[in-house]
Amino acid sequence: MKVNSLTALALAAASAAALTLSAPAATEAKERFERSVPTANMEPQAAERAARNGQSRTASPATVAQNKPSVGRYADLVHVQPYASVPATGVPKSGNCGPDNDGDGRSDSVVIKVRNDGTAAAEGFYTKIIFPDAGVELQMSSAGLEGPTVSGSTKKIPAAAWVAGKARFEIIIDFTNNVYEGPPSRKGESNNRKQGYCVAEAT
Repeated sequence: MKVNSLTALALAAASAAALTLSAPAATEAKERFERSVPTANMEPQAAERAARNGQSRTASPATVAQNKPSVGRYADLVHVQPYASVPATGVPKSGNCGPDNDGDGRSDSVVIKVRNDGTAAAEGFYTKIIFPDAGVELQMSSAGLEGPTVSGSTKKIPAAAWVAGKARFEIIIDFTNNVYEGPPSRKGESNNRKQGYCVAEAT
């Protein structure tokens, strides 16, 4: 019985010693593992450092704003009358009515001219001419206009537009509203329409 008790005591002491020796190794391995895991806030800190060094990938406000018109500067597209309204309104080569090229005493076409009276350049735009009595609408495109540059086009008057010796028309500049001409308090879009008519020349 005494031998067995001594044997048990010896085994217990050996186990305790083994546990004591292995504990530091486990703690050291845990520390090595925890030190190898990156902290969760490393990425925000790196972003802050990049921003301080001027390395941010976000476009600067100056870069974004350079494509916008300056505050208070707007385009202003206006109708330009190609001919004076003499000797009478609507006769060939008066107002918007073109010359009589076939000798029938009537204008063959309507002449359209647009000018930019604004302080900023106008982007490309479309102008429409309507002949209501003929049910015809014609369009023309214009490149961007800088300053007082004039854009022009000529559109043939349809035969059906002539009713009782008169051909009515309406010109609408930038009818797709592609050009921003300022807030409503400015004349802007209000001067983009012109109504008129052509008549046979008196004989």
